Amino acid sequence: MDGYSFSLIVKEKEVPADLEQAQRQVWELNRATKHVIATETKLQEMICSVLQSQSQLAERMKAENPEYLDQVRLDANLRENIQTVSQAKELSKQYGKDASSVLKEMAHLAGLIL
Repeated sequence: MDGYSFSLIVKEKEVPADLEQAQRQVWELNRATKHVIATETKLQEMICSVLQSQSQLAERMKAENPEYLDQVRLDANLRENIQTVSQAKELSKQYGKDASSVLKEMAHLAGLIL
């Protein structure tokens, strides 16, 4: 184990197909979980930035679109987008927890302690 990097190395000339498949799956799972964990912080920062600037976005929208019907439509779109961003925030937290759990389970199965 190298940090959070897991790999399965086999030093046999003829590797059984099942073992090759397991090796590929471990590598892909390791890569995917590390990617989720690495991007979670960036995504949380972006989401917080959008949520914090919600009122400024609404003001800019009103200033640039004085027509009442446009404002109503754009306001509804903004509310829907903010709800989607809030949902993405919660889901990304859960995905990060799940990815960490997978890495811990991989370490446990490998007999390692994190």
